Parts: sequence; structure tokens; C-alpha cells
Amino acid sequence: MFLRTGEMDKMAKRYMTRHEDKANEDIFKNIDDELLALLNEYEAKQTLEAQIVYEANVIAFGVECRILLEKGNSHAKEWMDANSLRVRLPESVALMTALTNTDSQDWWKDIRDAIHEEFAK
Repeated sequence: MFLRTGEMDKMAKRYMTRHEDKANEDIFKNIDDELLALLNEYEAKQTLEAQIVYEANVIAFGVECRILLEKGNSHAKEWMDANSLRVRLPESVALMTALTNTDSQDWWKDIRDAIHEEFAK
């Protein structure tokens, strides 16, 4: 089975060990040491930049969950709620809260009737 590093789901992580740092070193050492340093920085999540990138990834998954939820996937709510707990930066928390509590069609609700009238002409 081919598994990209970092793509183990939560259930698999209960039984398997992820060796992201070793995989990154095997791939990038002496080829792109700068990228290897950035990957290590990301994994440590100690810098603001690393935290922003990590949380942006969580928010992107939240967007996917919102889409799945609106298409009728009842499990997506659980995934969205669980992933909302993974963000810590105030801006990320605000984005995930808005994403969780907002329908994707809300942005145009004020002009919806006018647009429908235009279509009817």
C-alpha cells in the first residue's frame, strides 16, 4: 500500500507510527536543505508562520467539510466540529466559527430576490 507521509487518518495513527521527519530527511537532505529546514519548522509549529500554515490547512479542510455537509454528508458535521478544536490563533478560531455557523449561500441572500427577478424576465 502506498501512503504519502502525513496522510494517516486518526484511526491509523492509533496503530502505526508516522516518521515524517525521517521521510523528509531521506528525501531532501543534501538536495534542498532550506526546504528541509522549513518542513522541520512547520512540523514543530513554534513560529507564527508555521502556525498560520498549519491552521490554514485545517481551515481548508473545514471548507471541504462545509461542502460535504451541504451536499448531505451527515458525518461531515462531526469532522468539522472536531477540526474546529485544532485551531488556536484568534483569526483562525473566528474563521472556523464563521465557517461552522454560516451557510455557503448566505453571502448573496440580500440580493437573491433581485437576481431571481432578472432571470425571470
